Amino acid sequence: MPGLLSLPTELLQQIASSLPCSSALNLLSVNHQLRKACNDRLVFQQIAKRDLNYSSLSKWGIQDSFIRFKDDDPILTSASLSETIRLAFAAEKCIKSSTKKSDAWIFKVPKNTRRYDVLDWLPHMIALEHSAATSLKPEPFVIMYNDLVTHKAPENDLITASFMITRTLLHQLRYCVNVEKQVKKPLDKYFEANPGRSISPHADSITYLRNRVRRYGRFNKSFRLDEATALLPTFLLELAVYQLFPEQLRRQLPSVSSIGFASLMRIPPMFPQDATTSPSFAECHVEKMVRPMFLAGKWTGYYSEQRDSVHVRSFDPPMSDINIVARVPEGASDVAAVIDRETRGVDSHGEFSLQGRVKKNGQVELVKRYLVSGYTWPWMGCMTPFGIVGTWGDQSDELDEFDSFGGYFWIWKEEWCEGDR
Repeated sequence: MPGLLSLPTELLQQIASSLPCSSALNLLSVNHQLRKACNDRLVFQQIAKRDLNYSSLSKWGIQDSFIRFKDDDPILTSASLSETIRLAFAAEKCIKSSTKKSDAWIFKVPKNTRRYDVLDWLPHMIALEHSAATSLKPEPFVIMYNDLVTHKAPENDLITASFMITRTLLHQLRYCVNVEKQVKKPLDKYFEANPGRSISPHADSITYLRNRVRRYGRFNKSFRLDEATALLPTFLLELAVYQLFPEQLRRQLPSVSSIGFASLMRIPPMFPQDATTSPSFAECHVEKMVRPMFLAGKWTGYYSEQRDSVHVRSFDPPMSDINIVARVPEGASDVAAVIDRETRGVDSHGEFSLQGRVKKNGQVELVKRYLVSGYTWPWMGCMTPFGIVGTWGDQSDELDEFDSFGGYFWIWKEEWCEGDR
């Protein structure tokens, strides 16, 4: 130790920056001199940069030349010392977790709390596209979601768990050859081993996932974020199983790497001291994604047709060439953007227009009007990190919310389908 303390500050900092974050933190606790020398933002910035750029290929001795986070990346340069340490520590945990043989680490609950540890850092790492998170599968997060529901967890935790389910499922679907065998059957087996209440023992994973959606099969005047995020996994899986061919999965569905979550989110600090009062990950995408600048441009997507008596779902061909014209609102304090009536798109029934508004809280209210027939369908949705998700139907006062239900829709930016960066 005396030899270490005799080293110049610059060399001590260089040594500290070569350590894992947890080891560097231990070094700070040795004595005041080391803490003064190494408790430095640039030290932990280098640790964070190294571990954020970790490549899963490195364990095979292969070095990935692609550097995702450079020295001038805002994620690194705008963070305080405390935030940088948390970022570095989360990246280290992500790397360590990727070497585990089981998923037990996902279900770790710290003492004196009933909240899953990963909720405070893993969705953040997923949004930052950490390479160690690419191998994650949806099944453990489905287990987590069900447990959160059972224990009546806060809504934001449910939304965050749904984000991880959808992201892992979407990534898995993009690279699979046989959806039924590689994606659906593993989920079916999970639900067979973990049957839910009030569900037929012969139900498949799509039915189970559908059962998680609050007010499923009803058309309401508002469609909240918890409903939208819970709907996406079942909508996505059924679309992949029954509508799209394997080659279409890669061409038509959005690529998680092309979405660029980090640029669309204000990712909150990880490991908050009090999760109930700290900014939530669940809504960190809303502020940027409701702006006219983001909304404007080409979109694509699908809607389900469920107007029969038992709401059996079928899909029409995709909606395409949806050119959203968005502008800044005038007057309304709760509205973030107005969708102009010049917005146009095409589906199997012909050309249509969209008109409405996007609220600051992420709720979306639109009217879809077919230009030739004049038929109109109201859309009630919500902005998610994966695009706009919602329900459509008939707003007639003569129909209740069940009979007025038409189906669901999901639209996303066309540029997200351009493939992996």
